[in-house]
Amino acid sequence: MTYFSTDIGSQIHDINDDYYLYQDKSLHSALVIEKRAELATMEVESETLESEWERTFHTTHYVMKLKERALKGLLKSSSFRSVAWQVFLEVLPGDIRQWVPVTVQNRERYTELKSHYVIDPHETEDMSLTVNNPLSQEEQSPWAQFFQDNELRKVIMQDIKRTYPGELMFEQMEIRDIMLNILFIYAREQPDINYKQGMHELLAPIVYVFYNEYMLVQDVTNPSSQLIRTVVSMKYLEHDLYWCYVALMKHTHPYYTTDKINKPEPVNKDQTLLFKEDTPQPSSYIVQSLEELQNGTLRRFDPELQQHLQKLAIQPQLYGLRWMRLLFGREFPLKDMLSIWDALLASPDFAGMVEYVCIAMLLYIRDALLCNDHTGCLTLLMRFPQTSDVQLFVQRALYLRNPSHYDCPPNVQYRPNAKTRLANGPDRHDIAPVRSSSVGRQEALRQYRTESATYSAPKSPVSAISDTIKRKMSAPKVHTSNSVSSVTRPTEDTSPSSELLEYRRVQEYCSSRLDSLLDDLQNTICELCEEQTEHEDKLMVSLAGLKQVRDVLKGNVSLGCILAPPSSDSPSVPSSENGDNDVTDSQLATEDAEEQEESSSPETAP
Repeated sequence: MTYFSTDIGSQIHDINDDYYLYQDKSLHSALVIEKRAELATMEVESETLESEWERTFHTTHYVMKLKERALKGLLKSSSFRSVAWQVFLEVLPGDIRQWVPVTVQNRERYTELKSHYVIDPHETEDMSLTVNNPLSQEEQSPWAQFFQDNELRKVIMQDIKRTYPGELMFEQMEIRDIMLNILFIYAREQPDINYKQGMHELLAPIVYVFYNEYMLVQDVTNPSSQLIRTVVSMKYLEHDLYWCYVALMKHTHPYYTTDKINKPEPVNKDQTLLFKEDTPQPSSYIVQSLEELQNGTLRRFDPELQQHLQKLAIQPQLYGLRWMRLLFGREFPLKDMLSIWDALLASPDFAGMVEYVCIAMLLYIRDALLCNDHTGCLTLLMRFPQTSDVQLFVQRALYLRNPSHYDCPPNVQYRPNAKTRLANGPDRHDIAPVRSSSVGRQEALRQYRTESATYSAPKSPVSAISDTIKRKMSAPKVHTSNSVSSVTRPTEDTSPSSELLEYRRVQEYCSSRLDSLLDDLQNTICELCEEQTEHEDKLMVSLAGLKQVRDVLKGNVSLGCILAPPSSDSPSVPSSENGDNDVTDSQLATEDAEEQEESSSPETAP
């Protein structure tokens, strides 16, 4: 790329000097017009960027105005979002006159760090061969550290190769090498934190923003703007990325520290947690934050939803660890997520803003969660449905934090179709406003169940066994005599009680086999979850479904809770004013199914 500081007339003159190469005058005229249009366009873009720079940073109280724009989602149209992030993270000071010396100092410091940690043992001098050789066992041997660093770099690069596979930018070796150096130097500089999987997904959005804006400024900026050329320089892209990443990790590093803590007790004894007792658990900070989020903050704004999640024994760690650690990187597309990051970085309370964005996301899918069982809720939480405007979550979070300062946003609810009630995961759907009153919520729930009731799910094996038992119990027994053979044969007992006992043995065998298989599967999943595999969500949902089948076979969970479809003809139940004693349609359907099973099944010996 070339800076366009030369005069247009001089470049046109160069074309005129080479006119003898073109015998056709029309071709020469076309070249002149094309050259003039290209240079004029780039000069206009250069003036536009410089004028935007002046409007953004050379005004009084520019930091406050910049944060207001970020909270409103207006930075997505800015050409200097990277500079704004550095201001929010205090990489650049508030005084714009200090930007150049601070930037130069940071870049020199990074150069020193890189030369210190990225070593080549072949270049080491003043060491004897007994120490400076690959087979040396000495602690001060540079090869020992080199081999350790090489293993760490392999682990980091393995994660970097899986970063945003849909973005071609992250497939460039130049970008991968930059990310590798940054993550490696940070791990060496912060040995207590080191490198954890997921950190590369925090660096990727920063790289995306900086790289695209630095390329834009390099292409069109006039070199006469010394401040822009110094602060936004493609030559020092890696240096600026490192310090912005370090500043971000000051807010997020508590999410990645790991300590031994006691395993939380499940609320429902029939349900089991998806954690092993001897597995290193997440830090007490993030666990306590998530517990407070679901059992404290969510309970204050929506006690009905909090009680529903508590009743299903859905621990906030199952979905909240990924939400917080990756700052919603897997819940939203990359470009939409940048708007949420704008608000997080501009907020004076970073951790508090993250918590309230999580609350806003839960409230967005609250009706769908209330209408689902354990597996369906986990699917919604781990495969968060997409929306056309992520600014909705920012506005809701700001209002929940400070309702006296921000306007109440419209109450928008996720609306799935009938098939998304299954555990296959929700698709993308449009959003529709819902009334916030208790009557409106009940109507929305009934409408949701009515739409979902039109789709009948295929019967499970447990349902087939139950239907077979009822069919054989109701069928008349036909007794035939064998007059041809005079040999007496032992007749099999085909009474209903013997058949029930046989199916009981089948249930006991299946449940015992599921117990052993689930233990092996859970141990394997927990080991894989420590590495945050790509298929973590599917594994967790599948494990939850298997545990549900096991509980049905053991009799810990009623079959009616799983198989009873919601009835669209069920009468509406008036709700109380405080909402604590509301009786939902699913509870009525569950009670009816249990009573029907008790009345239809004969008494059997325990």
